[in-house]
Amino acid sequence: MEALSRRLEFDKKGQIVFCFGDNWSLSVINGGYGAEEGKFEIAPMVGDDIEFVDGVSTEFDDVRGWLTEQEVFFYVDKMSEITGYPAKHNDSSLPYW
Repeated sequence: MEALSRRLEFDKKGQIVFCFGDNWSLSVINGGYGAEEGKFEIAPMVGDDIEFVDGVSTEFDDVRGWLTEQEVFFYVDKMSEITGYPAKHNDSSLPYW
């Protein structure tokens, strides 16, 4: 894992993963809700499973879409606050849901 960059740099699958400790992560994709408008989708994860996280997920869905890059990093910071771990970039992709 490498230190957190404040730029979204996607792998060839269109995904970037931020890890928080050993089990929590935040998956960001550029092909989800809002992609047609150049926006991003996030999904909080525990292991390989999408997990509802109050303050990160929406009230209607575990994922949150139509986000700008700045908004994505707001939720990266929020996940860090919730988990108590600093965000780290993970080079490996999670399963694409």
